[in-house]
Amino acid sequence: MTAIQRSEPLVKQVYKYLYHAILSGEFRPRDKVVETHIAERLQVSRSPVREAIRLLIQRDLLVEDADGVRVFQPTQRDFAELYEMRLALEPVAAERAAENAHSTCVAALHENVKQTEQALALGDWDSIVALNKEFHECIWQMSGNRRILKAMQEITDLVQFYWRALLDIPNLDIQIVGDHQQIVQYIERRDSAGAHTAMKQHVAKDLRVISERFRDAKNAFKEQILDEA
Repeated sequence: MTAIQRSEPLVKQVYKYLYHAILSGEFRPRDKVVETHIAERLQVSRSPVREAIRLLIQRDLLVEDADGVRVFQPTQRDFAELYEMRLALEPVAAERAAENAHSTCVAALHENVKQTEQALALGDWDSIVALNKEFHECIWQMSGNRRILKAMQEITDLVQFYWRALLDIPNLDIQIVGDHQQIVQYIERRDSAGAHTAMKQHVAKDLRVISERFRDAKNAFKEQILDEA
């Protein structure tokens, strides 16, 4: 990477670099994040790197232990806690979005679904992850509830990070397009109850997929132990 530009505070730039490196998978769970190495790579002093690391620890993307700072390794419980929040908030957001629906936002959602379908056909998983985030964020904004928007923006990147960290993205449930189409149809018809139910089922399906992945991983580990015995 080239040297950091001086157009904005160094701490903010270092934070952005580390943040996107973690979310993109460039830095993997349990990877060590060494202050001096980052400072050398970005050609900055250690002070802004130290502060950026501190901020990322506060966001639960980095952890500090006796061996130094590492990228956080999420567990099944971490997923469950995040999805409890999603199940509580996102159906309400979809319900409010249906009540507030207008043509511009609905058109944006339809276009998002179209692009997601195209990305699936190409196997472009980075675009799928980004479009999924955009879809849900559009609904939070349409809800008109600033607190839901703020709360969901706080956890959505963690959800994205957790998927990349623990799950095989190419095997994501491709019913995402069908689910999203159904949600948009309810919002477009201003069917708030239907939008609420469709979103709840959509998020619950994600949680089931996660639980299955953890179960499969545990079974594979047990089989490996038995094979080695």
